[in-house]
Amino acid sequence: MQPPARWSTARIASGVGAITLALYLPTMSRSIGFIDKGELLAAASTLGIPHPTGYPTSMLVGYLFTLLVPIRKVLALNVLSALLVAASAGALTFLVDDLLQRVAGPPASQEKPEQKDEHLDPLTRRLLAGAAALGIALSGTWWGQGNGFEVYSLHALFLPLVLIAFLRFVDEGTSGEQRFVTRRGTVFAVLVGLSFTNHLTTVLLAPGLLAYCVLVIPRARIGVWLGRLLGLGPGFAVGLLPYAWLPVRASMHPWFNWGNPATLETFWNHVRGKQYSVWFGDWSVFGEQTGYFLAKLPLELGVLGLVLSLAGAAFAARRAPKLAAMIALFVAACVIWSGSYSILEIAPYYMTAILGLGIFSGMGLLAAFELFGRRLALVAAGLLAILTAAFNYGPSDESPNVYVEDMTQNVLRALPKDAVIYSSMWDFWVAGSFYLQKVERLRPDVLVVDPELVRRAWYLDQLEHDHPEFLAPLGPELAAFRLQVDKFDHDRPYDPAQIDGAYHGLLNAMIDRHIDQRPAYATSEVSARIGEHYVRTPQGLAYRLWNDPKAYLPEEFPHYTFHPWRGHVDYYVAKTHELYGSAMFERGRYEKANGHESLALRYLDYAISFDPAFDSEHLPSLPLGSESAVTAASTFFGRLRALKDR
Repeated sequence: MQPPARWSTARIASGVGAITLALYLPTMSRSIGFIDKGELLAAASTLGIPHPTGYPTSMLVGYLFTLLVPIRKVLALNVLSALLVAASAGALTFLVDDLLQRVAGPPASQEKPEQKDEHLDPLTRRLLAGAAALGIALSGTWWGQGNGFEVYSLHALFLPLVLIAFLRFVDEGTSGEQRFVTRRGTVFAVLVGLSFTNHLTTVLLAPGLLAYCVLVIPRARIGVWLGRLLGLGPGFAVGLLPYAWLPVRASMHPWFNWGNPATLETFWNHVRGKQYSVWFGDWSVFGEQTGYFLAKLPLELGVLGLVLSLAGAAFAARRAPKLAAMIALFVAACVIWSGSYSILEIAPYYMTAILGLGIFSGMGLLAAFELFGRRLALVAAGLLAILTAAFNYGPSDESPNVYVEDMTQNVLRALPKDAVIYSSMWDFWVAGSFYLQKVERLRPDVLVVDPELVRRAWYLDQLEHDHPEFLAPLGPELAAFRLQVDKFDHDRPYDPAQIDGAYHGLLNAMIDRHIDQRPAYATSEVSARIGEHYVRTPQGLAYRLWNDPKAYLPEEFPHYTFHPWRGHVDYYVAKTHELYGSAMFERGRYEKANGHESLALRYLDYAISFDPAFDSEHLPSLPLGSESAVTAASTFFGRLRALKDR
């Protein structure tokens, strides 16, 4: 019996998307997240070019959305991410429903007598598909992409769309279609190209897709299929067109122009992510990254989801081994590749693996239907959605996270007029300053210089374009550094010592030429060789570079805007608390050294107030052994308390 029209796949997919969005919106960040989010928000808001690979499709979609939704841009872009990932939940419903149709129904000879009259009807299949889609969308990895603006939110939508288009492309070929260029093939190719312009991890689908093609192609039709694959070229090229926007936009000198991809060389280096290639293929971290992924997997999939995934993989291997091989390769390729990537923000790179496991969980529900009947299968489907939501709601709730915005405001507002601050605290506030300064015009008089980015010629070009008065007095030092870094950028022989000397010479010249007119500051991680001729006096959340070692530098006692994210434990939260506590402690030491005992104690009390009070005995699994950073923060505040009690 056919289900009523209101229970069509489209309606169920819409319901799945609505449920997902209803859970995403309350947990969505209202502010700027850690790491690259501030930079991406700024680039999307101003139609700039962010770090490699430039992500032109995300930037164009984000910019258009900010024009259409006239609210605070950070909020609009975060809502966009929630909408995109919720839309991916709907697309996942279509995908899983398609796959379940391909594996449903055992041969008649294998049916159990008591189940002969209970066949998988379309409505039940769609409900099982919807539950599996919810299992994917409500996993911690998928949910996290809907909480704040990042390129992975659009990636979440592209993944199922590419797979749906691929299956239809293959169906067209196995049906006897002789043409090399077809409508379905073109749609598939365009989607793959667009997906690549958003994130290169689209390539993790390739082993599974290629393997499936090899397995389903009759040997007699190999020549036809090679032609069909070549016929994908035009559509793929069309999908890659957003990349053409990068050199066009770079030639316009946007406010943010990372890599300046205006020439063929700089364009190629940017879109292939040359700058970050050193972090790939580091197999020494494979055990740690894979252990992190596996440790969080059961709760991320709601426990039941993992059980269903394993059962579904076994079921699919018997019923549809070619499809099972494709999906298993999605998981394997993702886990192997991501495990060699040496970064802390590794979770989004496991999206393809979560996708594969989620598809297998849908097949596990199908197996439950065939073994136990419709009622128990639907109960399991409901439990899958409920348990996944229950286990991931709290850990995925980023609505309290305003650390980056708080710190950026606290740093910038404390600085005197026209100050220059040198800082490489990208993850904690420097990236956030791009958005708050350029988009919301917070303290535009302050110049933030990232010493790590100074190593890049494009960053100097940007400083020279946006602040010509700042670099104008640095002619000899700037020329000397450009000469050395040009060798490095163009893979010519270079002397690391000469580059290093010219680099520090340029940064010290920046300070020397402007310190009389523009107060200079540096944050704690900046090398002592930068501003080495000056005294560093703790002031605010940075150090004032001062040329009188005997002078006392007073400051008004600070009262920072600070909203702790209670219950959330990771490296970034721990380090943020420690940065505040350490800055106040150092100021207290300075006051004590200048004979202000009572003021020093006041700073010590304020430093202790930033203690996150982590339970060091029960830390969650964290990537790359960053549990040690969390423990270090707890130890630091423990020492402060011990110091106060003495």
